[in-house]
Amino acid sequence: MTKQRNIIAVLGGTFDPIHKGHVQIAEEIYSHLPCHEIRFIPCKIPLLKAAPNATVEQRLEMLNIALSDRSHVVIDTRELERKTPSYMVETLKSLRDDFPSQPLALILGMDAFALLPKWHDWQSLMGLCHIVVLNRPGYNIDECLNPWIQEHQVTNYLHLNEQPAGLIYFHMMPPIDISSTEIRNEIEHGDLPATYLPDKIFEYVRKHRLYR
Repeated sequence: MTKQRNIIAVLGGTFDPIHKGHVQIAEEIYSHLPCHEIRFIPCKIPLLKAAPNATVEQRLEMLNIALSDRSHVVIDTRELERKTPSYMVETLKSLRDDFPSQPLALILGMDAFALLPKWHDWQSLMGLCHIVVLNRPGYNIDECLNPWIQEHQVTNYLHLNEQPAGLIYFHMMPPIDISSTEIRNEIEHGDLPATYLPDKIFEYVRKHRLYR
């Protein structure tokens, strides 16, 4: 099998704010999978989460600050430019138009993967991308996903490099006990969780008095 880095990894979210866990995931995926790039795609109108607290401009600025020194990272603003809700299937269709034959891998935590049946047109995903699930215990997978997983799952990540879409791979990694929600809650209650945020993002949040 080829060891070329062909895969475009897609990491979506509100990034409100981006934290060390997001950066760690990107580095883990880039280090362990044959990725050409990690593409951060901030959403404008989330469907399964509350609306972001920071503005679009602030979230985008924080992404640029946190990721500017990583040449293998791309910040993709197509969802921010869209007026409709941030359906991932529509984002992937747009990416597929841009990269017709290149492997696309949607990176999902186990919690997000468990909610797939609630996603808009989720069963179309396999025709557009691979799915890489960051595996950790403690989540119950909807039974309707089991046949789907069995049909598409591979245990060798190099298979992801061989075709544009259609595979599911579970990647084991240490749990990351950081969430943007917890960070916002701590700040709202008077704490500034510096250990969870990249230094420059900590300073940005403090300077702009975000999440208070």
